[in-house]
Amino acid sequence: MKKLLFLLLSISTAHVSFAAVADHVTQDEITWSFDKPYTVGQFANGDWWVLGPVVVTAITPDYRLRDFWDFTVAKTKGVVLHQINGWQVNPSTGQKQGFDATLHDFDSTLVPALPYTAAAGTSIVKAVSDTNPASPWEDHLDLYVTLPDTRMVRSNLLRTAAVLTVVGAVPPDSGRTVFRPPYVGTDRPYYS
Repeated sequence: MKKLLFLLLSISTAHVSFAAVADHVTQDEITWSFDKPYTVGQFANGDWWVLGPVVVTAITPDYRLRDFWDFTVAKTKGVVLHQINGWQVNPSTGQKQGFDATLHDFDSTLVPALPYTAAAGTSIVKAVSDTNPASPWEDHLDLYVTLPDTRMVRSNLLRTAAVLTVVGAVPPDSGRTVFRPPYVGTDRPYYS
């Protein structure tokens, strides 16, 4: 129990412990850029919040098309274009997704155009696709899943994802002692 308490205290002090003003925030390799400086801070788990409404002008790495080696057609290589590095606002569970076109149920209409004005109570989830070349088919069958129509596709195409939470008021203790609220659903409670 003491180790867990120490770990939680270490996490909460390892990030921004106060509200600041910035025109962008970065988590891992993801950067959200704004049209002007806004009040920002981090939750206890390190995820960012921004006082909104906020105008997001860019999110990097960019949502774009990428050439992939396609091993799903008769085990022969062929160039296929897929949308990668997608993002969604308030995603739903069990629905279509706008993160990566090589994943099941991709829907490009779920990726909003930039600039995007996000109201308070909005969660912006950004994914970063795994763009490493595909491993040889026979050597790494564990990376693939078979879909009902017998197509085999890679099952681990996202390298990371992060959430930017748009809040209507600065979270308690500037966020440093509360965890990021859920990014799905309409209930956005803070848990200390």
